[in-house]
Amino acid sequence: PLPPLSDGGTSICVDQTIILDGSRVADRGSALEITSADNVLKGLNIANFSPNGHGISILGEDATNNAISGVGIQGCNVGIIVGEGAANNHIGFNAMPQLIKACGVYLGAGNTVSGNAADGIILLDEANNNQLNNNLIYDNGDNGIILANDSNNNTLTNNQIWNNDGDGVLIMETSNDSILQGNTLFDNNHGINIVGGSSNTQIGQIDAFATMANIIAINRVYGVWVTGETTMGNAIHENQIFMNQTGDIIIEEGANNEMTPPTDLTVHLNGDITGAFAPGTTRIEIFMNNDTNFNFDFLGAIDIPVDTLETTFIITVEDRIDPEYPDVTPITPLPLDIVRATATDGNGNTSPYSEPATILEPEPEPEGEGEGEGEGEGEGEGEGTL
Repeated sequence: PLPPLSDGGTSICVDQTIILDGSRVADRGSALEITSADNVLKGLNIANFSPNGHGISILGEDATNNAISGVGIQGCNVGIIVGEGAANNHIGFNAMPQLIKACGVYLGAGNTVSGNAADGIILLDEANNNQLNNNLIYDNGDNGIILANDSNNNTLTNNQIWNNDGDGVLIMETSNDSILQGNTLFDNNHGINIVGGSSNTQIGQIDAFATMANIIAINRVYGVWVTGETTMGNAIHENQIFMNQTGDIIIEEGANNEMTPPTDLTVHLNGDITGAFAPGTTRIEIFMNNDTNFNFDFLGAIDIPVDTLETTFIITVEDRIDPEYPDVTPITPLPLDIVRATATDGNGNTSPYSEPATILEPEPEPEGEGEGEGEGEGEGEGEGTL
């Protein structure tokens, strides 16, 4: 293992062809342990610190504002652990550098965390205000990412998380106020699992479908699973959640205030969409997917005034015109498309998807009728005598 970074302000920048291999290390702790602030690790491949060792551990209240960029971690027990009060750390960076400079360059790369025996990345024990950006997390023996034990205000953006034996993202043990935007999660157990009183999660973002939507598809059980009577205020906005094997958005055991989805959803011939909603609803979002061609679209939304006396809604074609592209005609669903809706209340509790909409079709034109009768009767009798 590398010496622990306990003094702070250390930068280690190497090429990714450099491999730190723990296969011959007898007592395998973490390949690198960070207990201080303002350290940078850029580059490096860490491998084979399993069965008990981890790739990188960032631990303690003094471990703040550390940056991990462009690192590969495989063959360990857990790839990266951030815990014991470690806060404001950056695990990976988006394509546009976030103005953290080390070794003469701005950091702008994510990490690859794959093939570890247990989890990819764990934030636990009051690990708050950390950012996980642009990482590839796949083929791990349990979950892709875990937020656990009061780890709050953490942000996950633009990560690709797939083919983990457990969940893509597991948020548990009252880990609150998480933000998940722009992530892709597929072929995990559940895409996102929120449980144990973890509340006020923001999955996606209003009015930012193209850039902030999470793509949650083809997971082995549920796309998003929210459970527990103290698990509240988990908002799910403008994401692409479809084709998960057992269900797309599942809210159970009193979670999210048992928010009810819209009912009587109907797509009319002119493209208007109507339906009914439960009291307390403040926003309705409409989605369309077609499993045959793997297509998904966000059709539009409507905000409902808190003090409304109405119980029905209409989203017109005009309502669905994108103001940035006013000349583009909104999509009109076809009979094979699946149109569903979610409802969210003023406390951020989002419902499951509604039942699929009825998509009205034009009445068939009557077939042409021809009235003409021709009858010909010929009777002739001839008798001849010879």
